[in-house]
Amino acid sequence: MRKKGRVFIDVGNSRIKAASMEHGQWKQEGVFELDDPLHASRLCEITGRFEKAVVASVKKEESGLRSAIGADHIIELKSSDIPAEAIRYQHPERVGIDRFLACLGAWDKARSAVVVTDAGTACTIDVMDTSGVFLGGVIMPGRRLLARSLGEGTDALFEVEPGLPAQWPPDSTKEALKAGTTGTFLAAWEAHIQKMLEILPDAELWVTGGEKQILGDASERTLKIDENLVFQGMLFWIEHWG
Repeated sequence: MRKKGRVFIDVGNSRIKAASMEHGQWKQEGVFELDDPLHASRLCEITGRFEKAVVASVKKEESGLRSAIGADHIIELKSSDIPAEAIRYQHPERVGIDRFLACLGAWDKARSAVVVTDAGTACTIDVMDTSGVFLGGVIMPGRRLLARSLGEGTDALFEVEPGLPAQWPPDSTKEALKAGTTGTFLAAWEAHIQKMLEILPDAELWVTGGEKQILGDASERTLKIDENLVFQGMLFWIEHWG
């Protein structure tokens, strides 16, 4: 028998994450790789415990998920349904729903202008102003994509590990690869953050996504790290926009 309440499903580029809200706190219900052939059935088991599944997906077609859960059981949040007053973007229907929701989640917590980094497979750096209007942002390769592209374009003698070299200049191929991937990722991120803050100098900086801790450890800026920003944005949407 399904219990009252909702489970929130975030379908990303490589993972599906599920969470529910209990006593004002987010509770992780499961994390699945998209290439796991059993992810749909496992997610179906989770969603079956709740009255409704609130779904936000960056995938146009998430194979088997919608049919497995059941259309009458899903509340799907789409870019095309973002209220016009909450977004300033040339083609709102094309913005990644995860980008918008992460900003909305941070804004809901801060109630001020926010710059939100979602450091995942792709790294997005987006802005929402004090009024809660999404202004757009940057999409760049995530650290792992940078490492993968370097490995695919060379003999890939070493696994490219995250982190910065122990000394400068790097004195081994392994350390040089660290500098070239993590270092490039951090330098590009810092440059984009600086430009965002020129537009909104009082904005709070929020970070989410799988690579969030790399930024948290390396940056000297004040960052608010929260792995549940997309879920928080989904909750705000449901409670305020239906």
